[in-house]
Amino acid sequence: MHDLVKFLKLRRSLNSHIDSCKIFRASPGWFRDRVLGIDYRVDPDTPWEYSEILLSEAFHDGGRRDYFFVSLLEDSDGSGHMEADFGAGKFLREARPGNMIFGDEESVQRLQGKGPFHSSMIYIKKDVVHEYFQEASQGADLSPERMLSQSFRDNALRVLMKQLIYHFRQPAETGQRMVKEHLQDLILQRLTQLAGRPADIVSDTDRLRDQAIRAVIDYMHTHFIEDLSLDQLAILAGVSRSQFVRLFRQTTGQSPKQYLMGLRVEQARQLLSVANGRQSVLDIAQSCGFCDQSHLAREFRQVYGTTPAVYRRDQGKWFS
Repeated sequence: MHDLVKFLKLRRSLNSHIDSCKIFRASPGWFRDRVLGIDYRVDPDTPWEYSEILLSEAFHDGGRRDYFFVSLLEDSDGSGHMEADFGAGKFLREARPGNMIFGDEESVQRLQGKGPFHSSMIYIKKDVVHEYFQEASQGADLSPERMLSQSFRDNALRVLMKQLIYHFRQPAETGQRMVKEHLQDLILQRLTQLAGRPADIVSDTDRLRDQAIRAVIDYMHTHFIEDLSLDQLAILAGVSRSQFVRLFRQTTGQSPKQYLMGLRVEQARQLLSVANGRQSVLDIAQSCGFCDQSHLAREFRQVYGTTPAVYRRDQGKWFS
């Protein structure tokens, strides 16, 4: 991060005021002075938080919140390493973009190192992580604390974090609740794999019951434009949330998110017909549960290989 222009531009873009961040609100001044810029978000629907932060040096503010966190180093000056200790032994995170750490805010013994450090971070309530690990391990000795003693790199987790952070930044009214929940579950699944659990092996009989899948599918067809939650659908199916995602995919061949997007795209396709030609693509996108016109365009192209506007134009040729 030697480029001063890049540094200042990043600092200006991270415009959350530090007093609005509950993770730093009660911190002493000398801690707060090390925060050069921050973008901090709280998910109103789930016990997850997010921050993109620029620090002059690594530190711990002395707080003891019951959260785990994943920190992804986006950029640094390339010379300063961070030394960490979460009660499982000291280790170094080298100043190489892409390096990650999994930490426990309640057990921080040491966090120090000269920056600047530009990092993206997600914070997850510890009971959520422990519950997921307990269910995923199925009696095996698997704990998130295994990850507290080393820095690591993982492209799959990095991509999932980037996708989740993107959705954190979207307005709350955009109807992306299930998308965020799906990404959160994938992150938890990836963390269990990194902690030592192999990928799931499912059999052909490992499916949702006929009555359960019918109830879920009927509900999704009726409420597909709403901000559906995986928890809602899991309750309908009579299984836990983590089981639901896996069993739904095994039963239908699609994730709940993919199935929901398919319903929305099909509704949009019908509304793009000549009979509805007076309705704008933006209005159609919003009426079908998409964030905006570009969101509809991305999903529509994946299914039909073209944009909604081109699809509408080509449909009109049949009636001209």
